[in-house]
Amino acid sequence: MAKSKLKAKTSTLAELAATWQLCRTEEIPDLLYAFDSDEQANTTERIVTFNLEKEQMQMIDATIEEMTANGQDFKLLVHLGLRPGYEGQFAPTTPFFQPFLSVFPVGGKDRYVNSHLFTWDPNPRFPTNPIESTESGTDAIPGAGAFLFVHYYLETPHFDLSSIFEATAYQLGRRVRAYIFSVAESKAIGKRIKVHLQGTKPRLSLHLGRGITVATHPVSFRPVLEVSSSGVTKKGVSIFADGGDDGSDFYDFSMPDPPHSA
Repeated sequence: MAKSKLKAKTSTLAELAATWQLCRTEEIPDLLYAFDSDEQANTTERIVTFNLEKEQMQMIDATIEEMTANGQDFKLLVHLGLRPGYEGQFAPTTPFFQPFLSVFPVGGKDRYVNSHLFTWDPNPRFPTNPIESTESGTDAIPGAGAFLFVHYYLETPHFDLSSIFEATAYQLGRRVRAYIFSVAESKAIGKRIKVHLQGTKPRLSLHLGRGITVATHPVSFRPVLEVSSSGVTKKGVSIFADGGDDGSDFYDFSMPDPPHSA
């Protein structure tokens, strides 16, 4: 499985975003499958989880620290992209669907600045872990809620997958290109990234999810971010102030673009 670069060039990211918008609607369902070539798996599966690793989280943390020190507000943006070269291949070993995350300075013009490519995870925590917590922190959602969003996406019939990325109100039929987390929620995620970086096996995951459409969120596709780690340092000391051992934080209160904008 190909590894993503730690940080991508703006020109490459713009191409990913444009290619996603240019693909045919009827092609989208097939783009959400990949082949897990691990000899113990050797299966075709619907893609559901992508990850950023420790080095990328450290770069995001450094960017947030610098912006905060300069009094610059920021928003986290999850962009939807598609790698060029798709010609009808079904279930490649590396998905053509390529999301990426950016730390966008409020008021900025370059929506792809400070961006990081996610890497597909063929061994996701969902749907294999149905016992999730109903507790959550500030601006977060409980693991049980994240589980429901992801399972709704996984239960969506194959040929209905193309419709979940299109607006059902306001800008009817427009395909979503990105998801915007508010300044408050972006700061909350940034704080949890810093906490989890103290633990072993830190990871920032993107889970593909689906929810109901409402007036302010007319697209049923919903990305869920998970900030996680082992919850302890290399010496086995809890990284949480209260001594707890909950190793994950979930966030899904992002708004689709369009109709919203950063």
